[in-house]
Amino acid sequence: MMEALSVPLYHGTSTLFLSGIREHGLGGDNPLTRWRVLEFAHRLWPLVATHLAREDDWMLQAQAFEWMCEQRSSNFNFQHGHAYLSPSEQTAVRYSVGTRYGSELLSYTLELLGELVRRNVVRESEFAEHAELFKLLRRSFAPILIEVSNVLPKSLLDECGGDPRRNLEQMTEIFATCELDLAQCMLQQTNFRLSKAVPLADLSFWLLDLGGCEHSLREVSKHLIYVHGSRNGGMEASSRAAA
Repeated sequence: MMEALSVPLYHGTSTLFLSGIREHGLGGDNPLTRWRVLEFAHRLWPLVATHLAREDDWMLQAQAFEWMCEQRSSNFNFQHGHAYLSPSEQTAVRYSVGTRYGSELLSYTLELLGELVRRNVVRESEFAEHAELFKLLRRSFAPILIEVSNVLPKSLLDECGGDPRRNLEQMTEIFATCELDLAQCMLQQTNFRLSKAVPLADLSFWLLDLGGCEHSLREVSKHLIYVHGSRNGGMEASSRAAA
């Protein structure tokens, strides 16, 4: 039997996806496909290019959005539709608090959509088949951190969908030779793509509280709401200081 990794991996998202993860496990359901987010992003891009892409306040976001529409993967990975895991807790926390909806593609799409709606460039009635996405504009979600235990190497790919062995070997060596904090710092750019769903029994959830400081990870506190292996399947109240 293949042994599970000796260290946990981490995933950052938001409470928008919490019920689906509890029901189907991490990576067992993809609402972005069900909501046809990429299809909608392709329809939105020409409007973003015309009305926002040349403005200083929106230029960088528009460029990244174009790469997401193309699902580009080169120096940076703009492919979406998969759950990604990191051996670095800080990386997952940063992703969670940095994406309003817990998904990069969804967050960029809705933030740009919201601005186009504000400018009366886009009207909801013109995109009736994407009504679910417009509903999300009117809702707020909290960032969460998920700790993934008992991960099997065979359930992982590298970030771009390739062989993960090199990253796994590097990760194993760093954790074996470095203190935990240093190891996690060194592995901040190492990510894995999940190829098989992880059941709820191997997941622990923390609600992240920004403490009013949206741009400082030092102020983030973690509140444990579910610990893996809980028999009742409910969210448990506890807390732990963030790294």
